[in-house]
Parts: sequence; structure tokens; C-alpha cells
Amino acid sequence: MKHIHKFFSLVFFLLLYSYSNAQECESTSTLKVGLLDDSFIDYRHYLYYELGNYALSKSIDFEFEYVDNNIDQFDLIFGEYNKLQKLSLSNLDLPEAINEFYSSNGIVVSNNLLPLDLDTYILSSQIKGIDVNNFEDLANYFDPIRYTLGASLLTPKINSEIIDFSLDNNTYDISNGIILHKDFEYSSYQLFSQSNYQWDDKEGVYKDRLKTVPYSYYGFSAYINNSKQIGFICHLTKAEVRTNTFKSFNISISPLSEMEIANIEGVDENYLQ
Repeated sequence: MKHIHKFFSLVFFLLLYSYSNAQECESTSTLKVGLLDDSFIDYRHYLYYELGNYALSKSIDFEFEYVDNNIDQFDLIFGEYNKLQKLSLSNLDLPEAINEFYSSNGIVVSNNLLPLDLDTYILSSQIKGIDVNNFEDLANYFDPIRYTLGASLLTPKINSEIIDFSLDNNTYDISNGIILHKDFEYSSYQLFSQSNYQWDDKEGVYKDRLKTVPYSYYGFSAYINNSKQIGFICHLTKAEVRTNTFKSFNISISPLSEMEIANIEGVDENYLQ
């Protein structure tokens, strides 16, 4: 009888845990979603698509529009991490499903700003034998006049725009998320590092960089304004949704770690490295 009692107690606990976690990820009323305008990448169509899928599965309505000095009117706000982090941040108890998602990717989150994209710059080329790993190599290979040490002082996004503008049609500086897109045809790609030099604040001089440091930063992210409507974030972090995001939407949303692409077929081993 004791064994039977323990068995049913375990089953009850598991059912209660599953129900509790499901409840944490629910949205029971009209979901109001805002988007911070970004001239670099347009996330509208992606969000419309996934909001439609989520709303249909939960039998709820949603409203979606750009944020225009009306932050308090939205449950969730999406945009670039560097812009969202300027908003008021607060501690937040996240649903277990979301905690597990970030934990499996080696990321610790405790407030209401959740990164959904880790951009790392990759140099892709159709030119055989190209070996460009940083700005110095780029200058030697293409045009020394265009690339200077001063580029090290620019933000990653500005650097990306400069490189993308300057290179010919056979070479592109891209976010690593694009490589996973189903229509991506370039087969040669490599990690694009920062400059060989870094500024030493104490001595006031440039010094040799001791290790390779890739351009990597959080991009597309979510700001939680109403924790009772966090269910859509649970939806966006599901493995099948993430995989479809990488493969079907050419908007530079990249995996947070290797874990996210471990089960995607046909991923080049060099990309994983």
C-alpha cells in the first residue's frame, strides 16, 4: 500500500507541476504587443506570423502596433536589446519553461528583459581561399584605405553596416542566424573578429589583443510589461518555433547557443565550431 501511495503521490505531483507550468504560460485576454521601430531590421512580419499562430492556438485576440511614447499600453514590447534595456527594468519570476530555455543555453536572466537573439558576425564568401578574420586582414585583402584602426571604436552595428557597404557582391558580413536560413547558398564562412588591437585605458595606448574576440551581442529581445501575458514568450521559445525562425525568416535572429541547433539537420560542422 505504501508503494501504491508513493506512486500516486508522484503522479499527482507531476500532473500538478505540468498544470502549474501550463498556467504560468497562459494568456487569457487580448494580448497587446508593441514593436520599437528599427530601421536596420523589420520584425513586423515575423511577429504577425507567430502572434497569429499563438492567438489561434489559445483562442484569444491580439493587438499589434509600433510603440510611440505609449509603453504602458502594451503587455509585451519587442525590439533591439540595446534599446529595450533603456526602459525601466525590474525583477521577474519567470515560468519554468522559460527558465529551462535560458538555463539550457547557459544564460541567466532575472529581470523583465529577455534576449531572443545572439548575433555573432560571420564573414561569408564565394571567393575560394579567402582568409579574413579581422579588420587588419580585411584591409590587406581588399582595400587598406577603407579600413583603419579607428573602426575599432565604432559600435558593432555600425561596423557591420560599413563592412557590408564596402565589400563586393561576392563577400558579405552577416549575422550568424542568416546561415541557417533555408535559402542561404554561400558555403564559405568564418568568424569575423574584432581588431588585432585594443585600447588600454590605464596607459592610454593601443595594445595587441591577446585573444580572439568576435563581434557578438544580443539583438532581437522581449520586454515584459505585464507578466500575466507572458505566454507568448513561452511560445516563441519552443524548440520547433525557434527552428522555424532560423530557417524560414531571413531577419538575422540567431541561436543563443549551440544547444538550439543541435537537432537541426544539415548544419555544417564548421558553423557549430
